[in-house]
Amino acid sequence: KSIALLENVESIDFCFSGISDLTALHSLKKLRRLDISGSTATDLEPLRHLTGLRSLNLSQMPNIHTLPDWIGKLPLEYLDLSYLSLDMLPLWLPDLGLEFSRSKYHPKQGIQLYKTTSKTDDMNIFYQSQEAIHTWFSQRLLPLNEMKVVFLGDNEDLFCLEDLLGPVH
Repeated sequence: KSIALLENVESIDFCFSGISDLTALHSLKKLRRLDISGSTATDLEPLRHLTGLRSLNLSQMPNIHTLPDWIGKLPLEYLDLSYLSLDMLPLWLPDLGLEFSRSKYHPKQGIQLYKTTSKTDDMNIFYQSQEAIHTWFSQRLLPLNEMKVVFLGDNEDLFCLEDLLGPVH
């Protein structure tokens, strides 16, 4: 709790420190760099108010499987997600405007995905060019108003969803 008294601190390294409760960090408005790699925290919500963060290391956090959307709104220059086992990659990752890397040796910039896994996504895409990665992400986004036809049934009896429900507006 005494961490909250360090209101002017700009950089904190809790790498494998055993910290599991991030609540005390919420008031550190001047914080620019935070390393909580190896933390057993389950809730990243206290970090939501650290809107000045430029560098965030969430690597090797065994209890983090999803990343909240608000992380994508931070002015990050570096985001380390190495060794995370995510349920799925957040669609906002390319919106950060950073390069992706899966290299073990990397500069402290961009989005680091070394040995990151995803239940639903093929992580091999991150060995491709940055352009290919951004194309892959954009293809994952299909606005509902662009979906034209949905078919239900087997090979003999196919029904268009619009035929079953009426016109979709």
